[in-house]
Amino acid sequence: MNESVVRNARLSGLALLGTVVLGIVTTSFVTPDIDVNLNPDFATIANNMIPEERALRAKSYLAGLVFLLEALFALGLYQIFRRDGSTLAALSLVGLLAAAFGTLFGGFAALTAAEWVSADAFIDPVIAPDRLLLLTALVSAEYTVFHLGLVLGSLGKAGFLYLLLTRGLMHPLIAGWGLFASLLAAFVIVTRDFVPALANNVVSITFMSCHLVALVAVGFYLAIHGVRHNPTP
Repeated sequence: MNESVVRNARLSGLALLGTVVLGIVTTSFVTPDIDVNLNPDFATIANNMIPEERALRAKSYLAGLVFLLEALFALGLYQIFRRDGSTLAALSLVGLLAAAFGTLFGGFAALTAAEWVSADAFIDPVIAPDRLLLLTALVSAEYTVFHLGLVLGSLGKAGFLYLLLTRGLMHPLIAGWGLFASLLAAFVIVTRDFVPALANNVVSITFMSCHLVALVAVGFYLAIHGVRHNPTP
């Protein structure tokens, strides 16, 4: 197996694990009260942002770092299949990069919100209600972009995992589980907009946990093993 292929795979695995760790740290310790993905009540999240300037700034810089890691993950996997001229690999790269830019938009939204809540003009009681309206609109946009990016990113991961699975470059159990979890995440996120029953907390926690376990398993496999040395011809 080409040494550069193994190196790219390991870098992708480390980058994937990095995004998982930073995501957990951000939602658990930096933005637990202002994360719209934990509580899709736009008005409440916008109101919680007003005293959280530092948390918003921290979120924006962490989002920038996650963006870089997501891009590294996508480009590292693409390099493995680039010479094959795989259309699926190219489409998967586009999906993952689109998701990465969605993360970057989240950082932009957080930094914008930090500027708004720190602006002296918004302290005026006459203008203050406008701030809440602006923040609510910004939160709504972030929520929409994040979920669209999650769908595209899940499909992008599914594409690369399908290639890794069918070409024998990853253990079939791990690649297969990752492929299933990624497709499940994309399917549930899209269909719950049309089937309200799928939007309840039990379903959300189940498919997100399934997806998280799969990402961690794939990340560790790639980081430790790179790719298998006896690929399918």
